[in-house]
Amino acid sequence: MKTTNIFSLLEYFPMNFDEFEKAIFNAKVWEKIAPVEKISANFTAPNVLSSEMQDTITFDPTGLTKVNLLVKGDLIFEYKGVDGDKGHLYDLNVRNNNYVNKMDARLRVKSEGSTLKVGVFLQSIEFNSTLFDRGFGREAILVGIKLKLKNLLTNFANAAKNGTLYTK
Repeated sequence: MKTTNIFSLLEYFPMNFDEFEKAIFNAKVWEKIAPVEKISANFTAPNVLSSEMQDTITFDPTGLTKVNLLVKGDLIFEYKGVDGDKGHLYDLNVRNNNYVNKMDARLRVKSEGSTLKVGVFLQSIEFNSTLFDRGFGREAILVGIKLKLKNLLTNFANAAKNGTLYTK
């Protein structure tokens, strides 16, 4: 059965899969690449990234509508193995998030020569009423999330390219 994605993002990383996997399971890397004003991150289990982020989120492409947010929660990585010619597959979920009740996403990582093709696919997301109470609609929230994820992937790729993933 084919799943329809809410959105998908794609980026190329100049590294191999082992380097990529080492980086995504390093809290300091997340603190470096996260496109937020302030972040504190740690792994509470080998596959559970717990974080607290403070940021100003843009909810429209023009950058006119912004709101300050403090986001807390866990991101769970569940490795599903190699999925045929599509590469490595992770299921991503959130828990204990103060804005999101449920999220299902996939992370696909495929080697292409000396680079990795990395795709993030948001399949479903269920918000609690907190953001809606602040006057934002679902589509505006999704635009904000997509912009942040795109910036995160770009920061990750640039840090890998510049050899600065593990520097302050």
